[in-house]
Amino acid sequence: MAQAAGAGPVRPPEATGAAASGSEDIATLPNINDLAAVISAESKGLIDSHPNAPFAVGWTLKNRMRRNGISSVRQAWRGYAHSGRLDNRTLAIAHSILEGTTPDPTDGATHFYTPQIMPKEGESTSGADVGGGLELVPGVTG
Repeated sequence: MAQAAGAGPVRPPEATGAAASGSEDIATLPNINDLAAVISAESKGLIDSHPNAPFAVGWTLKNRMRRNGISSVRQAWRGYAHSGRLDNRTLAIAHSILEGTTPDPTDGATHFYTPQIMPKEGESTSGADVGGGLELVPGVTG
């Protein structure tokens, strides 16, 4: 059972919902825990200031699952940080994404990057795949 920081066992709602591929159920407890760990790690520091960030992170992973016809978050999490701490908030977000009860804010995107680690204006863009320039993301970058 997942443990939230400073709390007792975390019990997400019953795991049911539409599958990413085929008719199987992807809102399983292992998938919910794994997606919550990805959401926590990838949207660290953004959950309060940019409330859509964790949903965007989670949906890109679910969209990869759908695209690749797989039903396990672990089979799709390559390239994602997944060492985040589980808490009730990220578990609820992960459950809602896997169950399909929240809309996809990415419109089917399978990849993202965080502006937190991208070069800022005036910094070198070498080593960053941004086409030699900076990309502004409305609502995330200023």
